[in-house]
Amino acid sequence: MSHPAQPAPTPAELRKVLLPLVGGAFLVVLNETILNVAVPSIMRDLDVSANTAQWATSAYMLTMATAIPASGFLLRRMGARRLFVIAMVLFSVGALMAALSHTFALLVTARVVQACGAAVMMPVLMATVASMVPPERRGTVMGTATVVVGAAPALGPATSGFGLSLVGWHGVFWIALGVALLILLLGLRSLPPQAEHEPVPIDWWSVALSVPAFGGIVLGLSLIETDVTAAIPCLAAGLLVLAAFVLRQLRTARTGRAYLDLRTFRSTGFTTAIAAIAATSVILFATVSIVPLLMQNVLGVSTAATGLAMLPGGAMIAILSPVTGRLHDRYGAPRVILPASCVVLAATVAFTRIPESAGLVAFSAAFIALHIGFAGLFTPLMALALGSVSREHQPDAGATFSTTQQLFGAAGAAGLIAVMQSMSTHGDEVTVRGVHGAFAVAACSAAALLAITVWITLHARRNPASDEPDSRAEPVESAAGA
Repeated sequence: MSHPAQPAPTPAELRKVLLPLVGGAFLVVLNETILNVAVPSIMRDLDVSANTAQWATSAYMLTMATAIPASGFLLRRMGARRLFVIAMVLFSVGALMAALSHTFALLVTARVVQACGAAVMMPVLMATVASMVPPERRGTVMGTATVVVGAAPALGPATSGFGLSLVGWHGVFWIALGVALLILLLGLRSLPPQAEHEPVPIDWWSVALSVPAFGGIVLGLSLIETDVTAAIPCLAAGLLVLAAFVLRQLRTARTGRAYLDLRTFRSTGFTTAIAAIAATSVILFATVSIVPLLMQNVLGVSTAATGLAMLPGGAMIAILSPVTGRLHDRYGAPRVILPASCVVLAATVAFTRIPESAGLVAFSAAFIALHIGFAGLFTPLMALALGSVSREHQPDAGATFSTTQQLFGAAGAAGLIAVMQSMSTHGDEVTVRGVHGAFAVAACSAAALLAITVWITLHARRNPASDEPDSRAEPVESAAGA
């Protein structure tokens, strides 16, 4: 149901609305990697093996991958304010359960509850920015959202490292609960009332297909490190059901009942932006998973020192994202993402060459350089993806963007850790040789990223109008919830 476009909000009004959304999205993305350095503590406190302890993170990612595709439908049905409140309540309940957990089963259950709320937060933020911010200012505002996408995964291990040294892993969840409740109260006060939404019928066949499709793929990826014979059937089944899910969405889109509207891929700008974010996510999530293992198991660095060493990477994204957003608004996406992808490729290759004797400083420098490149990618790619589709499709564009990041991030983390372990010279023990091998594979993804950004640049030069955000946009839909 369409309504006339509303006047553009003032900067003060925009800050008031975006503050709780950015805070909530940052918190839930942070939680995805916050347990990466806490695995040894969980193993000791709950008396579980390393493979079992990893399920505290895997369960979160599995649930996120299953729930994110529903976010576009839920936005159209409920709007941003109502969905935000439900998401933060679920996340808070999960954080409370995790803080009180004294069995591993309860901890995993808590992480699933957390992820049910976390899954929709990034699409809510993206849809709200797309509906409230005019195209010529979108890159600048999206720079704030980039802090969520790019900095939070890097800051997760850093935050966890500091938290573990001060209050333990239970305390990390108590802190998350307090912050979540504060953000919830802030959102209740600042998010505007919603217009009535037209009831959107749910396609239960799509729901039934999405769970085994996305869940099977992430489950298969999580099993690669420990049980390849079980991982392959899971991946094969997940991909087969995903094909059926895609066919179902194409069919239901004709009647306006798509669970996840894939007509967004008719846009060249959107498709190439999604391809680029897929390649970037492989590198990002692999890096924030492998580097803590490298620093602690190879270089002998403590968890607190590991957090300190990784902190500048996330800080670079936080500092540079608003700058790259302004550059996007002034020069367009291609002139920002092309040099950024070159930096990512150079830093990834550097990780394959640094010897163990170079020590913490050299690896930290490569980690920082890599995140400088990420800072130049996320803002323009998010703006390009959202600006390449009509307003009515932006909730689905946000859901697709987040789903892509989740699936390819999981693939990068699981696949490259498996490569690292297989190439390490001492069995399951992490070695520099294994790290070099993992980043050699990551460099292939970085090369693919560079090729995609070169294509985007050439396409923009041949078709200047195609780089104009929202060139085909229709009036703002109330389903965006702004």
